[in-house]
Amino acid sequence: MTASRPAYRSSGGYGGAQVTLAASRKDGDRWLGAFARFDNLAGASFEDSPLVRRRSHLSIGIAVSWVFSRSSTLVSVED
Repeated sequence: MTASRPAYRSSGGYGGAQVTLAASRKDGDRWLGAFARFDNLAGASFEDSPLVRRRSHLSIGIAVSWVFSRSSTLVSVED
């Protein structure tokens, strides 16, 4: 609670929904990954809180990685 924001009390209940899609691929010493995530607060018990500015949000990201050096002694693993 502040002078510009009144106290807010939410009862327990539904907290929204989230859907995440992800994919990755390894090619030799390179790895590439990507994701997309959608959050939706429609119908959440705290949806009318003054702290909630948006009811939904989409996040996307990518990652790239590579091995630039290896140990001269490697461990053998059976698949």
